Amino acid sequence: MQRAHGVHGEVRLRNYDPTTEWPRGAHDVQLAFGAGEVREYRVESVRGRSSALIIKLQDIDSREDAQALTGAELSIPRGALPPLAPGEFYLFELQGMQAEDMTGTDLGVVVSVRQLGDQTLAEIEGPLGRCLLPLVNDNVARVDRSRAVVVVRGTDGLWGVE
Repeated sequence: MQRAHGVHGEVRLRNYDPTTEWPRGAHDVQLAFGAGEVREYRVESVRGRSSALIIKLQDIDSREDAQALTGAELSIPRGALPPLAPGEFYLFELQGMQAEDMTGTDLGVVVSVRQLGDQTLAEIEGPLGRCLLPLVNDNVARVDRSRAVVVVRGTDGLWGVE
């Protein structure tokens, strides 16, 4: 949640993937705050462009209520998400997956997925330490959801090792 929008409890939502639209079946959401606090809300309305959505949640009726949600991370139940085409994956699925190179060598575990500017990065912790892997086609050969493995190509230089 980025910031309050207007005076009637709406919040501007930053969508990590501006090509993705709000899922039609997403009527209930969870907001995660610092210190592990999670609250559930019902969605009253969503409008705007996919890169800058304006969301109205039930019982959030003032600018002050909306400002209290700033910084929270919104999640949608998996069942409300549209089905994926073969070869597609959701970014949240990567966390906890094993990472390996094209030869099957263990690179570690994806410990987080984060947004840095316009770039999405997978943080991998493994035998060589930590690295931030840009999630682009040049770096990710495939995501094997059935094995929970991210296959990385072109690992030279990622850990400072050639």
